[in-house]
Amino acid sequence: MRKRALEAELPGSGLFEDFTKKTYTKKVGYTKKEYRDFVSTLSWIISLTEDQKKGFFLEFDALLEKQEENFTVPYIYTLVMSKKK
Repeated sequence: MRKRALEAELPGSGLFEDFTKKTYTKKVGYTKKEYRDFVSTLSWIISLTEDQKKGFFLEFDALLEKQEENFTVPYIYTLVMSKKK
């Protein structure tokens, strides 16, 4: 995964010091429509061809049908801070 490689590269670069890593968690509630609308804004979805989008959303909508109308999605954010040498 790229983010783990980046976390390892920064200290090894010799350009930064005093690393601090903080992890935050947040739960966000969505309705089915809100979540579908959100997913449609993701850059990797936008970059799909129209046929790929149709195929993706056929499968995605089938999965959403199995969810309750209101549900929660957990998110984990990692912040890495350092000072430039």
